[in-house]
Amino acid sequence: ISLDPHELIRGKTIKGTWGGNFPPDQAILEIGERLLKLNININSMLGPKFTLDNVNQGLSYLQSGGPGKPLIDFGDFN
Repeated sequence: ISLDPHELIRGKTIKGTWGGNFPPDQAILEIGERLLKLNININSMLGPKFTLDNVNQGLSYLQSGGPGKPLIDFGDFN
């Protein structure tokens, strides 16, 4: 990029992000509501479930490019 350093002196800022500015507590609810309104079958986006003990298998599945995103089952938190 090229920029005029005087713009920074005048108060402009440069911000960066990796993956976007994603506040999960708000965004996940909004995404869920939108998916429900659009009547999208989210099951087609999901891959197999892996237990926490098998998380490395889940990562391997993700890297293999298999269909859907693998899910990690963290078990019961009671």
